[in-house]
Amino acid sequence: MSLNLKSPLIYLLGIEKVKILKVFIKDSTKKLTLEELQTRTHIPINTLRAELRQAIKYNIIQEIKIKKETTYILNPIEEVLALEPVIFRLGQSFFDTLAQKLDKIGKIHLCILMGAFLQRDKDRVDMFLVADDINEKKFEALIQDIETELAQEITYTVLTLKDFEYRQNMFDKFVLDILENKNTQIIIDKSSISLDN
Repeated sequence: MSLNLKSPLIYLLGIEKVKILKVFIKDSTKKLTLEELQTRTHIPINTLRAELRQAIKYNIIQEIKIKKETTYILNPIEEVLALEPVIFRLGQSFFDTLAQKLDKIGKIHLCILMGAFLQRDKDRVDMFLVADDINEKKFEALIQDIETELAQEITYTVLTLKDFEYRQNMFDKFVLDILENKNTQIIIDKSSISLDN
């Protein structure tokens, strides 16, 4: 399963370059091995090597060889760092595509996004989902695609509708904090159970 985003940035730079830049900008001072980059971007290894060669040629990425280990790090070039506010901003096409993908993995009642989706670090979770009959395999694949898109791991909570209604009726602090938070992105609310957040 892939998000298959139709982002203008992907059109301008190419999907592989966008994925690589996201990983390096997210951890701009960290040295990464080829294997780490491949794990985080899911780019085929030969394509990844070719992209890295081009990035090194244009002085965007620096290759560091120590003994038998080769690592890569972002050169702090002003033009590249200037992309940060743009490259991590998620447009409406992302949220629409994600809602469509979620609808295919189970009976989704509510999906609220926060945290990493809105470039905030302090939220307790990134995704809050109320759903029944989820296909676990498809859900895990979708989470992996999201993490590649965001260039980081995400935290999420999934409740069945029954559990959600029980916790809501018990005035569960965690659930109420999410429902009352005005700084979220609701992408699915089929039962208007979010209290018109």
